[in-house]
Amino acid sequence: MNDDFEDIQRLIRLKRHESPGEGFTEEFLKRFHQRQHEKELRQSALDRLLERTAAWFEDLMSPPRWALTGGAALVLAAGAWFYMSPAPENGGMAAKEAADPATKPPATNDTNRPSYDPKAMRANGQHGPDAQNAAPALHDGSQGSLER
Repeated sequence: MNDDFEDIQRLIRLKRHESPGEGFTEEFLKRFHQRQHEKELRQSALDRLLERTAAWFEDLMSPPRWALTGGAALVLAAGAWFYMSPAPENGGMAAKEAADPATKPPATNDTNRPSYDPKAMRANGQHGPDAQNAAPALHDGSQGSLER
């Protein structure tokens, strides 16, 4: 094994002093281009078209570029959809409440407490508060009256 190693070292020392001739690089390049041109002439136009199309699609389908582009397009489309969608005519839930008066919240008086008007409640098909659905009474210390 040691003999093989010495032979390889000797061969490397000999090759170190060798160099190609003056016109080697130019001649090699000329032959290389000539072989490429001959190969292109042997291919049919359909083969060349398929090869170029496949190379174009390989470049086109690079994932990072399409992931970023697709995400940006999705954000723009969602923004355009929200911007262009028509606004509800009566503020969304207001349209539903206008159609169904039973779902209206009770009116409030000047102290922002629910006021129960029995006549209006009967007209809307509602009944007055009872023990099951009455609002809890909290005493806030203000003087009230028993008038309706």
